[in-house]
Amino acid sequence: TGAGVKRGHSYGATDEFGYKAVENVATIYDLHATLLHLLGPEGASCPCVEILDWPFFRFRCASDWLINVECNRWAYDWGDGVEATIARMERKLDMCFSYKINQVWFDGFGWSLDRTPHYARVVRHLSRYARQRGIRLTFAGYGGGYGTSYQKSELYRYGYHLSQHDLAMAEYVNKYPADELASIARFIAQCFVDGFTRAKKDYTKKRYANLIIPCGLERLGKLLIAELDKLGLVPLVAQPLTQGINRQYGYDHRFDNSLVLDRAYVDLALKTTADVLESQKEKLGLQGGPVVVELFGETPFVPEAKSAALKLSPQQQLLYRELLAKNSELQYKYYRRDEASFTIIAFPSPEIGTQFKEIFADTLKINLLDSNRYAKIQQNIIDVLDTAEFVHVKGKPGNDTDIMVRMHPLADPAKQTNFENCVADVNIPVGEVFTSPLLEGTTGTLHVEDIYLGALRYYNLRVHFQDGWVKDYSCTNFADPAEGKKYIQENLLLPHESLPIGEFAIGTNTLAYMIARKYGIQALLPILIIEKMGPHFAIGDTCFSHEEDAPHPSFVNGKEMIAVENEKSATRKSDPVNAYTQKHMDITLPYDMLESIAAVAKDGSRTLIIQDGRFVVPGTEELNVPLDEGV
Repeated sequence: TGAGVKRGHSYGATDEFGYKAVENVATIYDLHATLLHLLGPEGASCPCVEILDWPFFRFRCASDWLINVECNRWAYDWGDGVEATIARMERKLDMCFSYKINQVWFDGFGWSLDRTPHYARVVRHLSRYARQRGIRLTFAGYGGGYGTSYQKSELYRYGYHLSQHDLAMAEYVNKYPADELASIARFIAQCFVDGFTRAKKDYTKKRYANLIIPCGLERLGKLLIAELDKLGLVPLVAQPLTQGINRQYGYDHRFDNSLVLDRAYVDLALKTTADVLESQKEKLGLQGGPVVVELFGETPFVPEAKSAALKLSPQQQLLYRELLAKNSELQYKYYRRDEASFTIIAFPSPEIGTQFKEIFADTLKINLLDSNRYAKIQQNIIDVLDTAEFVHVKGKPGNDTDIMVRMHPLADPAKQTNFENCVADVNIPVGEVFTSPLLEGTTGTLHVEDIYLGALRYYNLRVHFQDGWVKDYSCTNFADPAEGKKYIQENLLLPHESLPIGEFAIGTNTLAYMIARKYGIQALLPILIIEKMGPHFAIGDTCFSHEEDAPHPSFVNGKEMIAVENEKSATRKSDPVNAYTQKHMDITLPYDMLESIAAVAKDGSRTLIIQDGRFVVPGTEELNVPLDEGV
């Protein structure tokens, strides 16, 4: 019943009588440890044995042999109470005992009898428990303010670094009115269903939905699990999203794959991916798509460019592009986008500032805007846009935006449309109208004075397009213009030298725009919201990649959306690997930087849609109300 022994080596020596140790002398504790190892912690009997046992090192302790109660990813405090925490620590000591570890560090911040009245009992118990196993429990730590088993959050089970904002989010949501939170969960689940319904897809053929939530929103996540279950969908819950402890570190190491990226690696990676996908093809075919909740408002991050950071060589950039493209082709062979959908919604993080609660309440207003009402308003804009050969977007004085966007010709305007009427289903909140423009003829400059793209900030971002492709670009993040160009190339274009315009859209959510201005948080908003606050251009793939051949009828009037591809994605039949870029980055020009948007007909006549930041199409007057009232 003891821990058992393995045949090993003899260390040290006794005198000629076998009475006194004369080499590698052991202590009584070493003898005890070996005996306890044989007997087991309960003190069972064992047959007569001759012990020839000696460790290489007198004190056997390493970083893995640590009982950490500090509030971080290694903590033994999982927020489930004192006794459960003690039990985990005892299991750790038992494991140390079985491996002959005789010194264990008990590490954590300082303690206070006021905050942690049970601490003395825990220490006495664990010290006794360790001594019975021949283990020296060494106590370490510093400071004050943290205590074992006083963290009541389940977040500690993730093994993640948790910031004060993660904990504040959990505390806020856990106190949120139950009926209101349940209503939010029902709304998100219904938006997921609406994404299928409005695209004429059948979600009942699917079995799984991927649920992705951020740390702190677990209570909402549990309600979403229940709502998806009601729909007959099994939620597959991913590891919750966190900001991490060091964003500069992630930025510095984003190209570490350059250490291994060669032809052999790409071939092996693709073969492995293909084998795994084939083995799971039945389950992948039942994937309905993701249900995503994200947070915004984190402290802005402007990375420091470091010369020591690894880079991809030109040859590796080509290999990386091939890897991305072929991986995507493999993925969509099994996960059919034309049969799946998704939904995504965003809420502010407590990190956004002292007005967090007010911003959360106003964000909820934005997210819950009536889709049907917006659909009717937006249809008035689409009706004008469908008369255009080009759409002309012009910035205000001081903003260099001036671009002509070429539309697809409509063979039958009574049955066809160039624009998708987008409300709150796949992308929450409402609203925008968007298209995939033709590349040839789409030429001009887009200038945004301050914007975050992919969590990175850009000052005075200028992108010049020639026949739909990025021709030149600059920003003023760095004193050296060459550094700015490199910053854009590495973070927006790589592994491509250029990207096409995949989407042109006009955002209609003026309430979101005014709320952002009210709190001064325009630069902190996610793409999900900010793309609804003015015209935007996406560089990369269209919104219809890998589902161009499926029908796309308007849920408002039944017209078929025909602008689902451009000259790049049209090559998917002859060159499927290079038809897609695996990129889609939205760049929004806010209303306050906008002079006008006009539909330009074939005869050169112009119909204004927005003038001086206000909607002027008949039937869109309601969109100007937030602008007039200032929210």
